[in-house]
Amino acid sequence: MTITHRTRSGTDTILQKDLGKVYYEGGGTEIAYQGGGVWRSDGDGNAVMISPPEFHYRDATLTLPVVTVDGENYLGDSAAITNNDTQKAYPVGDDVNPVDSGLVTVSVQSEFYRAWGNYFHERTSGSVDYDHANNTATVALTVETEEQTVDAGVISGGTGTTITYKNKGDFDSYNSSVGDYESSNGERGAIYTAGNIELKNKVDLRGSLIAEGQITFQGSKQTITGDLEYVDGNFDEANEGEHVEGTISKGADVPETVAVDGLIDEKESVLTSDNDNTTHPNTIETLNTESTRTCNPCNLTAGGYYLESFEPGSGQTVYLKPEDGTIDMYVEGEFAPADNVHIEVIGDGRVNVYLDKDLSLGKNTTITNDGDDASQFWIYMNPDRDAELQGGSNDPDNVDYTGVIYGPGRGDQAGVDISIDNNDDIFGAVVGNLYDVANKGNIHYDEALTDTTAIAGGETTRPSLTYLHISENSVNVTSD
Repeated sequence: MTITHRTRSGTDTILQKDLGKVYYEGGGTEIAYQGGGVWRSDGDGNAVMISPPEFHYRDATLTLPVVTVDGENYLGDSAAITNNDTQKAYPVGDDVNPVDSGLVTVSVQSEFYRAWGNYFHERTSGSVDYDHANNTATVALTVETEEQTVDAGVISGGTGTTITYKNKGDFDSYNSSVGDYESSNGERGAIYTAGNIELKNKVDLRGSLIAEGQITFQGSKQTITGDLEYVDGNFDEANEGEHVEGTISKGADVPETVAVDGLIDEKESVLTSDNDNTTHPNTIETLNTESTRTCNPCNLTAGGYYLESFEPGSGQTVYLKPEDGTIDMYVEGEFAPADNVHIEVIGDGRVNVYLDKDLSLGKNTTITNDGDDASQFWIYMNPDRDAELQGGSNDPDNVDYTGVIYGPGRGDQAGVDISIDNNDDIFGAVVGNLYDVANKGNIHYDEALTDTTAIAGGETTRPSLTYLHISENSVNVTSD
């Protein structure tokens, strides 16, 4: 039996042991005690469970006292069973409950693997993968993701990170549920950072700032129109308080976010084999490779899609048409439109991009929809990746992005590294490690995101997992 925990940083083997067995063979039938269960096989690959093994799954908790058998090769008419040892395999050390993220797999290699697989399915209601060549059955459980919303325009970083907001950068808010940016803009958003923030010349932060790290003003004419919350010792209120129009207070507390690498892995597993690619073959071919253009404009309707990459060429137009439904898109490579690409969401539905690699938006690229509704377009990213918006010194080169870039970190990871170039505009929010907002870069928080679920709690097509209890119970069997 092999039990693994796979996350974006790699795969940890929790336990890998030979189960062993005690068996009786006669008349072409084998009856065996293995893994705490009793099994019967007819020698032709047909196996059934007589009594269940030690595998207990209920309410997102897996308890698995793995029973391993050792002893003499041959037994007489009676046998003695002794307990050799019991070792805890999970939780131990830094491996704690609740399990953080990713996939936990349980695999059994045995001549009774079909019966093991049937039992896995019966207990978890999940699909079971069979490797018939190696007599192996595997069940996978997804660590349940907590429900998340986006309550600020920026939720950034970890200890030691720094947001640099350069000359004439702007931050404000609007509410797409009321009207587009031009008709509903205001000063009701906030920037949260667990790290430091540097505000340079003429930065206009029209909203509130909550920072756990050092707050620094460089140059002149910076303004924070809302409130400022800081940690004692990280802000010179006497000399820098003039920049803040709202209330200044201590006790900054940045909300925790949940990394989504496990969710991305889950979507990869589903959409790689079960997708709607055949409904739009020309669009899929065009998006996969920048040099190939079999449609312009290209269209995708509601459904699930697997793409090797998302790389529409210069001047390409892509219409995403979820209507009242959803487009789920897993992108194995980069999401990297060339310069001058126009991507538009049409209808009232939602587009979710589950991105395995980096995000790079070319100059003068627009991702938009009618009404500047950021809740319609989401790019979910792994915490160890990069997101770059490429702008330029001239306004026609700027990137306009309407949506959310969602790549929070885990533990010491600050999240996806996000940079916004000169003159770029984000209408929505960013969650990750925002480290650079270049000259005249702007973030406009869409307050409608407060009422939008970024991640639905328990969003998974596999059995969910929150708590894991694994131990090895070794028994020795000898002739009595």
